[in-house]
Amino acid sequence: DGFRDSVASRGLGDVYKRQPDDFTINNIDDEYILPDTGQTGDYLSTFGEDSDYTINPPVLIDNGDGTITETKSKLMWTKKDSFADLGKCLNWHDSKIYVENLTTGGHTDWRMPEVWEYGEIYDNTESNVMAMDHDPEYPLALSNLFADGAAYWYWSSEHGHCCARTAYFVTGLPFIRTLDKCTKGGVRAVRNVP
Repeated sequence: DGFRDSVASRGLGDVYKRQPDDFTINNIDDEYILPDTGQTGDYLSTFGEDSDYTINPPVLIDNGDGTITETKSKLMWTKKDSFADLGKCLNWHDSKIYVENLTTGGHTDWRMPEVWEYGEIYDNTESNVMAMDHDPEYPLALSNLFADGAAYWYWSSEHGHCCARTAYFVTGLPFIRTLDKCTKGGVRAVRNVP
């Protein structure tokens, strides 16, 4: 279907949707911020690649209330994902209910993220053995500020009749999974910081 056809095998660090803060432009009404890509390796011998610059790197702040704020995107995340919180995998439908009932940090406006939003906390410079089974062959590209016992992949709010997009925190690639799928996955709730 069109939903499935619209998904490309692009990494979580890629920009899936342009947001107002995807680049820096000073204009009459607003100031926009160009995010750092996190690229550390050079692909060419010439100067000018993303790895040659560090601008607006993402900063994670542990709020001390079960939440973490990513300052570049102004998104607040739950420190524990559903797997770390419940000790079990959730399918897409159960993940949606789980997020709708969260009160972490005293907030009730939690939602399921879009895949591009997971890219804001995916960090290919991290390699932490913090998934639920602690398999050293599959470290997560996720800060150790997040809770141990995490899922390997997360459901997104982007779904069609049969399937939903997911974010895989081992390789940084998005995938399509059927809504009833439940193997080593879950959801990490997000909310916008006012």
